[in-house]
Amino acid sequence: MEKPTADELRKRLVEIVDEVDALADDDFARRYQLLSESDACRAALSIADGPASEEAAKEWAERAGRKGAHEIDPEVAKGLVRANVAGSGSGTG
Repeated sequence: MEKPTADELRKRLVEIVDEVDALADDDFARRYQLLSESDACRAALSIADGPASEEAAKEWAERAGRKGAHEIDPEVAKGLVRANVAGSGSGTG
């Protein structure tokens, strides 16, 4: 038996998702079989993709590490709250 290609593994993963979605809620045995097969497909896909998979993982890790750089500075936020509170009553009276 030949090793499946990366595309075949991806196709099977999609098929497994569809099969799991179609299962009865109480069909735990079949759900376990499918999810176990899914885990095996992912492991094989990781090996098949090799360096490309590792490079993508590194890129995602770098992007995740920069997420906080886009947050508002807490000191700036305090100033915004003060400005909103001070300005809320200025139009009355």
